[in-house]
Amino acid sequence: MELRNGLLGITLDEKTGNLLRIVDHRSGLVHLDAATDGRADGRLFKIMIPRPKRFSCCIENHLQSPPQIDTRPDGVTLRWRNLLDSDRNTTGVDVEARLTKVDDEIQFAMTVTNRGERDLLDACFPILGGWMPRGGKGEDKLIFPGFSNADYLDFPIPSGGTYGRTQHRRTLRYPLEMYAPWMDLSGPGGGLSYIVKDSAPRNSHLAIENMASYDLKPVRVLLGWTVNCLIRPGQTWTSSTVCLSV
Repeated sequence: MELRNGLLGITLDEKTGNLLRIVDHRSGLVHLDAATDGRADGRLFKIMIPRPKRFSCCIENHLQSPPQIDTRPDGVTLRWRNLLDSDRNTTGVDVEARLTKVDDEIQFAMTVTNRGERDLLDACFPILGGWMPRGGKGEDKLIFPGFSNADYLDFPIPSGGTYGRTQHRRTLRYPLEMYAPWMDLSGPGGGLSYIVKDSAPRNSHLAIENMASYDLKPVRVLLGWTVNCLIRPGQTWTSSTVCLSV
């Protein structure tokens, strides 16, 4: 299904809720095409739900049954109930994702209700999965408010190690490396704006990962805003509002 607001158009997969496509309707520029060439890079959210001996256990939207989708005059709401973790265990966790047309943006917000027995940690939302560079080396830029000369779209990372996928994951921590919670993803012909609106500061980071991993070519980048939260059993949590525009 497509949701359009002014110049911006996004396409969602009704079976998974994945964000598949982002288009600038003024120029015709496709900023994201997560299903091109038969790929399945689309994502929407990821929530960590660690268990003993497996801290990396998580909940991901694309590994669930199809969501309930309710259209509204100003957008769409997607709902999942009793989600499965990455080990295919039921969790008692419910998620509601709301996409709303405001001015020339589409705003994303998510509510997580923990009816289960395990703590939930870092929630990443919304995720842009499968972004690919349009220009040559150095022509596509990830711009953010901070001081760094690194090319954050260049993989493998030329130094150090990371948890899993060595040298293919980066984080930009807010408010340490990032002085304000926004980024601009620009290349030949135009750019994509990703702005986080919060009424109070939260410890967060921008997650950046090369989905192509070790085969390297072509680089396929995943980006998502991760809030370092703790959602205990019986609690409900609401994400930051993220504004997407072109």
